[in-house]
Amino acid sequence: MKKFADKMSAYTRQDRFFVASINTVSRGNAPNYASRTLAPAEVEAQRGAFYVYTRRFGEAKSALDQAMQDDRNLPIVYERLGMLAYYQQDSATAEKEFSRAVQLHSTNYAAYFFDASSQMRRRRTNEDDAATAALLEKAISMNPQFAPAYAALSSLYSTKPETHDKALAMGRKAIDLEPGNLQYAVSYSFVLLNLDLLADARVMAARIQAASRTPEDRQLSQQLDQAIQSRADCDAQLAADKRQAEQQQQSAALVTVLSERSGAAPAAKEPPVNKYEKETQYAVEGTISSADCPSGAGGKVILKANGSGLRFKIVDVKQLQIAEGNRNISDHAPACADWKGRRARLYFYQLNDKEFAGELSTVSSSDKPRARQRWCATLRSSKFPLA
Repeated sequence: MKKFADKMSAYTRQDRFFVASINTVSRGNAPNYASRTLAPAEVEAQRGAFYVYTRRFGEAKSALDQAMQDDRNLPIVYERLGMLAYYQQDSATAEKEFSRAVQLHSTNYAAYFFDASSQMRRRRTNEDDAATAALLEKAISMNPQFAPAYAALSSLYSTKPETHDKALAMGRKAIDLEPGNLQYAVSYSFVLLNLDLLADARVMAARIQAASRTPEDRQLSQQLDQAIQSRADCDAQLAADKRQAEQQQQSAALVTVLSERSGAAPAAKEPPVNKYEKETQYAVEGTISSADCPSGAGGKVILKANGSGLRFKIVDVKQLQIAEGNRNISDHAPACADWKGRRARLYFYQLNDKEFAGELSTVSSSDKPRARQRWCATLRSSKFPLA
């Protein structure tokens, strides 16, 4: 673009220009141009469109109401009513009006595109995706140079594995048609996220950030960066969950013995986290049904897991670690009696004492991690449709 700008700038500074007459094969012949007289309803519909585009919505409604009175079966009337509702962000009405225009066999590609766009805005399930895709395909067949339809179809196709290849092709086509429109590049990046192509999405994000010039562009870039980072964080969280599950499987044999001895729920082997570095530590998750830890002395905690009550011994409450997620909050932890009813993961070591399932070393609140895991699972399975 800089080279082109330099050439154009040099051209405008020339002191002489060359002119020549060229005979062309095509000649205009006004008498041969097709013409017809517009029906009153068409005149009012076009007047209504002018008012819509200039955001004079009250006048637009009056003109379109008159068009409706003149002819209730004219597709263009419903097209313009749909545009009025669309501009006023009334998706339900817009979809109804555009659908009616489509039913009346509209010859305007915009009717099919905006009908599909309205359906995508209110989309809750993927049951109607086939019908929406058909509308976008129709719009493209009527106007193969209409980039917004390709971008919307790319986003829609990205929500299903069987149409992922089409999603990539449609997204690239939108960018090729309008390479200066960052909205299509951002939408394509979200498609890459939907297809689990995180590295490719990062590359696109870097290019978008470099190309951003306006505050709107920078805001789009920032939203994309946040979405990519959230997905990356959650992928890491789910990978950690997978590793933890593998650790639990590896310690299944010893856990079974412990469970049979104390009626415990299955426990999982965990890396050491405190002073017992040379001992094997285990973990079990459940709800604390009672906790008794007198000041300056030992105590006990009963954990309910899978219908069983597990008793854990506290040798020294001052040495007990209290955690919330990955943070150690021992210095300002809730009082022992307040643990009751909380979901927690207890870390412990085996004891020969049959009265207890083990010696407690750490109490970690699992409410927030579990909530984070649920959120990550939801984000991981969510899709990013075109707004």
